[in-house]
Amino acid sequence: MKTKIKTYFLLFMILSLTVLFLAGCGQAASNAEPGQLDVTQAYQTIEARLTEAVAQTPIPPTVTSTPEILAASATPTLEPTQKAVAPTATKLPAVTQTPSTSCDQADAAYPSIDITIPDDTQIPAGNSFTKVWRIVNTGTCNWTAEYSAVFVSGDQMSAPASVAISKPVGPGQSVDIDVTLVAPQEAGTYRGYWKLQNANGQQFGIGPGGKNSFWVQIVVTVADTPTPTATLAPTPQTLVSGSVTLNANDSLDLDTLQIGGGADLIYLQVSDGITITGHQLSPLGGATAGVFGTAQPTYAQCKNAAKSAGPVDANANSGAYLCYLTDQGLTGWARIDALDTTNGTLSVTILTWAAP
Repeated sequence: MKTKIKTYFLLFMILSLTVLFLAGCGQAASNAEPGQLDVTQAYQTIEARLTEAVAQTPIPPTVTSTPEILAASATPTLEPTQKAVAPTATKLPAVTQTPSTSCDQADAAYPSIDITIPDDTQIPAGNSFTKVWRIVNTGTCNWTAEYSAVFVSGDQMSAPASVAISKPVGPGQSVDIDVTLVAPQEAGTYRGYWKLQNANGQQFGIGPGGKNSFWVQIVVTVADTPTPTATLAPTPQTLVSGSVTLNANDSLDLDTLQIGGGADLIYLQVSDGITITGHQLSPLGGATAGVFGTAQPTYAQCKNAAKSAGPVDANANSGAYLCYLTDQGLTGWARIDALDTTNGTLSVTILTWAAP
């Protein structure tokens, strides 16, 4: 802007001085001789040249001050001393595809993968069994002897950690994989998961993507331990039974229910020489007897009851049952029905079985 003003001022001053100079010389010029310079014409010529010079002088464009609007930018502003560094492309490592990830594929054979031991087969505890799976090579790699089936999780059931496949298996072919296991000792459901493993130690399963395991599942049964039951001896036939009343010192044959000879029991009254102090039934001739209780015993109970050759207190055991073994080796019972201390008699009922 200052340069423009100076230019106009300079041109104005030159023009003014020129006009004054020409005006002073105008009078003399009017008397000039022909052939001399016409001052008026010179003035017009100078004025035209000055006008042309002004017209050809470029006028600088007017600068309008416009406020600068700064847009928000996520790009950091570089300091004057900093230089923008062009980003360097990072070269990613090339992905090397392992052949086994694409060529090792398997699936269950049709119609079933389970050749033996289908799911929930009942196996007695501790029994050994062999599980067989039939698997198809659905990939493009040949399965060699270095391929195997490996246990991965669940219940191993005493199986080995790995089992090599039994033969080479080409694409589209199937193979039977058998594993020997042992049923656990406790009852319940058990399952073990398995996969295949290639020569590089990489595991793969069956189905899409090779992610699915194949398994063996059994139900272990435990045989109930039978509770031993007592074998009841058959009740033999009754040899003799009935009631008798004994007087003091009477003996009784328990094999015949006869009072007198061949006696097995004798009724005794105990005395201090003046007064009777007790009443007893005492075994004779190898017979034995013992108090059983107030309930009538069975043959088996009397056969197994405790007996001895010692006397039995009849007064203390009135109404009780005795079990005995006769001098003939036969089993029976005797009940003390009544003791009449006034008359000195003892009433008993007996039953003797026709068996020892």
